[in-house]
Amino acid sequence: MTGYVYAPQYWDAGWVPLPLPHGLKTPPPTGTTGRGAREVTADQIQDWVHENEDANIALRLPKNVVGLDFDLYKDEGRESWAQMNALHGELPPTWRSTSRTDGSGILLFRTDPERTDGLRDPIGNGKGGFEIIRWSHRYVIVGPSLSPPPPIGSGQTYRWLGPDGQPAKCPRVEDLPLLPQSWLDALTPAAKAEHSAATVALTEAGLAKASAYEQKAVQGALGRLKAMTAAATADGHAYRGEPWDQTTFYVAARLFEIANAEWSALTVQDVGNLVHQYAPRDAGFTPERIQEKIMSAHRTTAGKVAAPPTGGTGPRTDDSFLYPSMRPGAQPAQPAAAGEVAPRPRVIAHGNEVDVSNHSLAAQWLLETVGTGHLSGIFFRKGELVYTPRIGEQGYIEPRNAKAEGAARITVMTEHDLQARIQHRYNVVRMVLDKEATAEAKALDPDAPDVWAAKPAIFPLESAKVVVRAPDDAPNLRELHGVVHSPTFRPDGTLITTPGYDDATGILLLPTGGRPGAIPDEPTLDDVAMAKQWLDFMLQDFRFVTEHDRASYLGLMLTPLLRTLVPAPYKLGVIEAHQPGSGKTFLARALTSIHGGTMYAEMPTDEPELQKVVGSILDTQTSPVVAFDNVTGVVRSSTLAGLLTSPTYQGRRLGSSTVIEADNDRLWVITANNAHLSGDLARRNVRVRIDPGVPNPEDRRGFAIKNFEAWVRANRGTLLWSLLVLVRHWVVRGRRLFEEPAGDSYGLWTATIRAILLEGGFTGVFDDGSTRSDVADPEHDEFRRFLEIIMQTMGDREWTAKSLLGLVRHPAAQGEDAQRPIPFDALPADLLRGKTNLEPSTLSTSLGRWLMYRKGRFYGNLCVKPAGAKHWRDGTSWKVERYTA
Repeated sequence: MTGYVYAPQYWDAGWVPLPLPHGLKTPPPTGTTGRGAREVTADQIQDWVHENEDANIALRLPKNVVGLDFDLYKDEGRESWAQMNALHGELPPTWRSTSRTDGSGILLFRTDPERTDGLRDPIGNGKGGFEIIRWSHRYVIVGPSLSPPPPIGSGQTYRWLGPDGQPAKCPRVEDLPLLPQSWLDALTPAAKAEHSAATVALTEAGLAKASAYEQKAVQGALGRLKAMTAAATADGHAYRGEPWDQTTFYVAARLFEIANAEWSALTVQDVGNLVHQYAPRDAGFTPERIQEKIMSAHRTTAGKVAAPPTGGTGPRTDDSFLYPSMRPGAQPAQPAAAGEVAPRPRVIAHGNEVDVSNHSLAAQWLLETVGTGHLSGIFFRKGELVYTPRIGEQGYIEPRNAKAEGAARITVMTEHDLQARIQHRYNVVRMVLDKEATAEAKALDPDAPDVWAAKPAIFPLESAKVVVRAPDDAPNLRELHGVVHSPTFRPDGTLITTPGYDDATGILLLPTGGRPGAIPDEPTLDDVAMAKQWLDFMLQDFRFVTEHDRASYLGLMLTPLLRTLVPAPYKLGVIEAHQPGSGKTFLARALTSIHGGTMYAEMPTDEPELQKVVGSILDTQTSPVVAFDNVTGVVRSSTLAGLLTSPTYQGRRLGSSTVIEADNDRLWVITANNAHLSGDLARRNVRVRIDPGVPNPEDRRGFAIKNFEAWVRANRGTLLWSLLVLVRHWVVRGRRLFEEPAGDSYGLWTATIRAILLEGGFTGVFDDGSTRSDVADPEHDEFRRFLEIIMQTMGDREWTAKSLLGLVRHPAAQGEDAQRPIPFDALPADLLRGKTNLEPSTLSTSLGRWLMYRKGRFYGNLCVKPAGAKHWRDGTSWKVERYTA
């Protein structure tokens, strides 16, 4: 049994269990939560048990218990956890209720019942990374409740983890540890504004142990905060000292660097206490804002250490050069004339307003801000800023069309692009002297300060350039390693299911179309059987040539989910039939619909054009699957051949001379009738052959699935669920491989797909040898015949490209030239392609290059090799060798 039937056990342990709808987080029974909640009795709980056996269980906390809810799957949750532990000491081990496996959950502690109702989040990030649960606010969902599927929940079952981190039974209230006093003080609102005498005494004790040099350095930094406090005004608008945000950040950063040093007596906790104690406050610069600056400084200075004192008391290099008004002996700046920029900028940012009076400070604000807040959709990729519109301040944003399919676009950001985003999303202003208002104020009071007004402005391009040209220095900018549109496995076998950015892998999940249901941690055999039934049902109307062809298609369906388990490159997927109308396009489009890929009506035959298309796809599109439909003729492409063996691609950005390096993390697919691949492509493909076996396959009727493409789109979530269950089943069974991977770059991929399908109960072998093309490669045969003729002509003798061409007769040759032993048409077509002068004597350079590219490679049992000697005039000498076993 699961669910609310366990409520009596919670009641006996001292808790108040409330029923919630099965698989949901709300609503609880009316009147049972909040300040005015009615008392719940044992009889009421028994009634709920009979009425709601499978309901979820929520605990309304007693007044002497507090829950600390840290969402460690979010950036802000991890930041809150790290900062709180650093500033207030590590929490003692306790019980945690969670449905996740990443450390997230609600930690429970006993505490002073008189203070629980007043506890608040001291960080105030407002992003849901940390929250306090108490008797009057929220409740705790506990096992064996079922969490809703993403994005609302994890889709997993709630469970208890004990102080040792292992699964445990529900704790008794009296067994919970006490919340440490330092945390209780930190969570009390008064702790935001000023510190207790004990805290200040601790800080002063720390400074008392410091050297004279260190005390001087610390006091000098704090002096800047004290100066700002002395100039503070009630609303902040008349303030004319240093910028509060930036100065607080720099002071905190400098103190953290000192605290990080082995020679320092200052601690990280001392730094937090000191900055909170001395930083100024007004209506805009609150304790929460101060804490944000402390956290930002703590992240930025991780691993950075202040230089040791030289001579013990010597001055240390400081950053006062950033603020000329702070230099020793600096004179106060004179008021500016009306319309001029303020000589000393005010606070750089208040909420959504950004002051760009000082371009240097605007650049520093942007360096700290990019990747967060309104600029959360900006990431760092391969040395560049890139932007995706599907990520916002709160994380993933649903597309306007909730059923949107296909790839999203990633925009490489220039300084103009970044400037435009800031301009649209922030209220950009600059401060100018209001001469008229200043005159009126001084007429009433000669000592009245000047009046400054915020005027609309354009964010300075120079400030944007500072970030665009050095994005790796932005502390909050996240690195983007890839984009997917369906849940994907991490290297450890866990699943990325929450839409948005995944910190563990740097992968961005932007779901499209239908979403899969919850994937069980340990799929049962029934789950695997259900997954197989769905995939069998999907493919029942396609007549695959063999079971191996069907297995190869299933392997292509699985591949995009494995990009971190088995990284690319992958072989080219070739879906082929003997004639049009057989269903090739349906199968290719199913791959793009399920995984959010892109399908092109044709593949460019011109090599430079194909390079542009490939480069553009990898640079600006997020397609996990790229399919080219109805490819005709002989397919030969050095671009495509190279792409299928390299995890990265280098080429010029479309419309630019910039050379890009992009991750080649895609599955490439073509459809064709009687596909004929030449050169290296002939062995770098996985074939899926279908044969309806009728003369006009497009006229067939009686399909089990009437509209295949619409059916795939409608059932995308279930099909994804089926594929994910198969992979998860293989993972939890130990990732067994049933064969030794081949030695080429595709060996592990092939062996993995085969193992997953075998564990899933499918027949057929992925990429079986019998599915590979039995059509001879004309280029291969052509090269082999050319080498045969050379060997017949030259035997074991050495020759050069020039001397060999001297034995080739031109079709129009007469007399002695007509007696040359090698016919002109024996020369490979690839050697002559693009040549206007076909005289044999003009081809020596091309033939030498052609031989160099193919040296040591076997065509049949023949290969050409350098003979060792090198003629100063005629170039390298060669000979043809025949392999004999």
